[in-house]
Amino acid sequence: MPAAANDIAVNSVPTPQPSVEPTPSETWNDAYNFVNGVRIGTSYAELKQRFGKPLSEKRGGENACGYIKTVVTYKGIRFTLDDSGESNIVILIEITSPEWEMTPGVRVGMDLSQVRSKMGRVGLHKIDEVETLGYADGDGFLTFQFTGGKVAVITRELNLC
Repeated sequence: MPAAANDIAVNSVPTPQPSVEPTPSETWNDAYNFVNGVRIGTSYAELKQRFGKPLSEKRGGENACGYIKTVVTYKGIRFTLDDSGESNIVILIEITSPEWEMTPGVRVGMDLSQVRSKMGRVGLHKIDEVETLGYADGDGFLTFQFTGGKVAVITRELNLC
């Protein structure tokens, strides 16, 4: 019996479907954000090994989840660590100097178009009292704060709770 017009032959080759991959402008560079080998989740011991003796170190106070925090400051960069009792890890990196580069190659002093060229998809860009460009992933946030059209502060933070 001949096949009906609507039947699909068993050995037929499917018609290729158009690609639905996002274009580069619709994605963001989610390379893990390192600074001199330190990232969110790096241990306190590894931080000190990579950066050396800090300018200041202050332990005390609580983070958003109620654990004790330690703020370790170096020239142009500050790390906040979370001491949950089980671990003492970096939960926030704040860069205020062009001396430090946050992967994927972003530095203080870059303009908005330079940041976008490194980061890909335009994150949440808002201009209120402070101009910011922010990106979020499942682990936290990467925020660029602008002053006079240039990045003044880069913040990478873990979403703790």
